[in-house]
Amino acid sequence: MSFSADKPYIRHLAKTYIIIAIIILPFLSSKIGWISAITGSALVLSHIYNFNLKKKQNSLYIFIGALLFPLLLYLLWYLKPVSAAGRIFLWRIGISAVLNAPFAGVGWNHVAGALGNAQEEFFRNNIESVSEYNAIGIPQYAFNEYIHIAISWGIPTAIVVLASIIFLIKSALKDKNYGIAGSIVTFAIFAFASYPLQFIQFIILICILSSLVLLSHRKAQTYYYLSIIIICIIGITGIYNTYTRNSNIRKYNNFICTEISEYENLFSHMASNPRFLFDYGMILRKNKRLYESNIIMLKTTEISSDPIH
Repeated sequence: MSFSADKPYIRHLAKTYIIIAIIILPFLSSKIGWISAITGSALVLSHIYNFNLKKKQNSLYIFIGALLFPLLLYLLWYLKPVSAAGRIFLWRIGISAVLNAPFAGVGWNHVAGALGNAQEEFFRNNIESVSEYNAIGIPQYAFNEYIHIAISWGIPTAIVVLASIIFLIKSALKDKNYGIAGSIVTFAIFAFASYPLQFIQFIILICILSSLVLLSHRKAQTYYYLSIIIICIIGITGIYNTYTRNSNIRKYNNFICTEISEYENLFSHMASNPRFLFDYGMILRKNKRLYESNIIMLKTTEISSDPIH
């Protein structure tokens, strides 16, 4: 299967998308969005126009780019220095959280709790770290999906994910599907400093891109169809978990619970909702059921980094 732009309507659709993206992108405050879009586009253009490093003119462009790149990073830092510093701090505590459970991880729903514990440990051991106090917050995500995955399921899983992304990019380039390769590169870079896998739309996107890469192979079709099935299963699982989590939050926001029995009935469905657990623990405490309240509150700290919990 070949995914080329030979048909006019495909070219017109692509041009329309590019124009819309160029108009919208400057108004977005996401620096990593700019970097990922530029890098992905550069990859596509370099292969379309046969960019060759051996040519003297192209080597000059590489040299100029290498000189300008640090300046670009400085300018991006200057635009939102507090945000950039906060992200780097999150990566630091994220790595600490990974090292606390390097192989098995803590589970996808427990990442926020692991980040909160790592942050608490950092400030307990570095009381005089004034600069980090300016970046302190209530971390829900690692702002790096590779670190987030390593916290959730361990370092080996994160390595497999990285290896899979590299394989998909190389396969797409080998089959001359440069647009797909550029899209995966854009996603991979964006995931380095953001949290796209927390949204259903991005999970669907990476599953579609992965399937397109695998479908483009003519050899070993059984192997690639099996890979597509696995990707679909992972994608459906991710979509289901994300939808369930968001749905539970919305449902609980519309509930008015006043009795312990109501919380008991909802517990199996809302166990991953920290606000529900906190309210459940508080109503147990008000009814003098302190032991049960403490157990629920401890569960809350496992899935939330909010100090109020």
